[in-house]
Amino acid sequence: MDAELADICQFLAEHAPFDQCSEQEIERIARQLSIRYLRHGAAFPPQDDEPAVYLFRTGAAEFRDDTGQLLERLHEGELFSDPCVVNGLSTAAAGHFVEDSLVYVMPCTALADLRSTLPALDAYFTASAGKRLRNALRHLQASTSPTVDFTRLTVRDLLRPGDFRVAPDTSIRAAAQHMMDHKTSGVLVMDGEHVAGLVTDHDLRKHCVIGGTTPDEPVTSIMTTELHSVDPDIPAFQALLEMTRRNIRHLPLVSDDRPLGLVTAVDFIRQQSTSAVYLVGDIQRCDSIDAVASICEALPEIQIQLVSAGAHGSYVQEVITSIADAATRRIIELSEDTMGLPPVPYAWVAVGSQSRHEMSISSDQDNMLLIDDSFETDTHDDWFSRFAEEVNQGLAACGFRLCPGDVMARNPQWRQPLSRWIDYFHRWIHEPEPKSLMYASNFFDLRCIHGECTLLERLRERVLKEANDNRIFQAHLAGNALKYRAPLGIFRGFVLTTHEEQEDTLDLKHNGLVPIVDIARLYTLTHGLDAVNTLERLRLASEHGVMNRQTALDLCDAYEFIASLRLRHQVEAVRVGENPDNYLDPHTLSSPERSHLKQAFQVIRTVQSAMTQRYQGGRFA
Repeated sequence: MDAELADICQFLAEHAPFDQCSEQEIERIARQLSIRYLRHGAAFPPQDDEPAVYLFRTGAAEFRDDTGQLLERLHEGELFSDPCVVNGLSTAAAGHFVEDSLVYVMPCTALADLRSTLPALDAYFTASAGKRLRNALRHLQASTSPTVDFTRLTVRDLLRPGDFRVAPDTSIRAAAQHMMDHKTSGVLVMDGEHVAGLVTDHDLRKHCVIGGTTPDEPVTSIMTTELHSVDPDIPAFQALLEMTRRNIRHLPLVSDDRPLGLVTAVDFIRQQSTSAVYLVGDIQRCDSIDAVASICEALPEIQIQLVSAGAHGSYVQEVITSIADAATRRIIELSEDTMGLPPVPYAWVAVGSQSRHEMSISSDQDNMLLIDDSFETDTHDDWFSRFAEEVNQGLAACGFRLCPGDVMARNPQWRQPLSRWIDYFHRWIHEPEPKSLMYASNFFDLRCIHGECTLLERLRERVLKEANDNRIFQAHLAGNALKYRAPLGIFRGFVLTTHEEQEDTLDLKHNGLVPIVDIARLYTLTHGLDAVNTLERLRLASEHGVMNRQTALDLCDAYEFIASLRLRHQVEAVRVGENPDNYLDPHTLSSPERSHLKQAFQVIRTVQSAMTQRYQGGRFA
């Protein structure tokens, strides 16, 4: 292979979709390319060319409309394939080179021949956007994970051989010896083939060392009977999330009502760090808000560990949210210890990203107080005012910033009895105007963190029915959901922010994740489906026929890809001592990552276009 061909092959191997091909396939592709040098100002695509694919080696070209508005910009490593792809847009496009440019050109006929014999190349052009994004996400995770891919393990993969069972009449002493012999920190107490309970090393310390239970008594006297078990074939990261949420370190594995084994925190340690599990436990043992805040200083490191391990974006957000939940509950408990019990029942309710289990280390806090209707302002509000201020400030000390919009329980507007909250939602639904719709978007994402959670259940039941019955409100809410658009020009080029501090960046939160969050909320809310997490909402909408299955899958894949890029961007900021944010310079991405991000935005834009038609003129189809 001559030097020039080798150089082209190396370049192809670094850019999508050719990075999916073998060395031999890349060489074959390279031999089909011609090289053209085009001057600044020349038409793009060149008017004298037959329909072809263009890969930019150097330089740039732009498409602009009649008013001069930039529609798309192509530069090094980017592929322009519209002339060769069904439903391409280039027939209506006319652009110009804005720099002297070197481009590789392949006629559409040559591309068609290659696609007929190169599955990897053909898959790129024929696969759905969602499938391409799933492949891209796997490559993104592989590029950050030097060890085993924890996201692909099942709980069964963590099982170790050994005898984890004891009979109900086994003495505590014998059970402890059994645990030592088999090097396990827990055993299942079996009643025939069914699990009667669990005994762990913690139970031995609590009941025997401290509590005075004699070791000759049966294990049934100290076993835990309320157990949470999991199916052995669920992803390991889901099991870890369950342990984090529930603050437990042992999970029985059950299949067809028969126990297969016992997974412990140590088993996760052998694969990945479980510092998140221990962090939640440590938070529960804190005796001051300062101590909780001190533990939460580890949150950036937790996100760094998980992103470096190649975890899905949704999983990282779940873990960060679980820690935020634990911190919130412990701060509330400590505040009640100091101030005394509340004068009337209440529910501390998370709003927004915390309610959806979608927090990151850049998240601020959003919350509200839902108080029993026995609440009397003159008599009770002083306690709740001081309480809310202490909890909000405690969460801020933990790294969850005070909400810039003051959507927090310390704001009297969001600290109200149930009847007032019912009035709020009734007005927002039946008198939709911009401010009401903004509030509705925030406060339709609610989750009880602590207190009398039946208050929220009563509110949610009422609100879902009213929203489901009001088509005018749904149409207005759809219009509000289209406020944030996918940042693509009409020819699929990035539209960058123009804010002075974040100029020429992509806002991955407001223009990437928020549109998907809004779409998922709208499609479930308007059909009375009770879910809060975005991916859960999309799956639920698909299962109930509310949304096309492929559309829901594509949106899930787009969400995961954008969330993973956002979290990685935040991690890189922390590593260099900067504040994590949501503003990504697309030039920091590799060419394949830029291409896949455009695909993710294209998925969003396609769904938003369909929504525009569906809700046009206030009509709900």
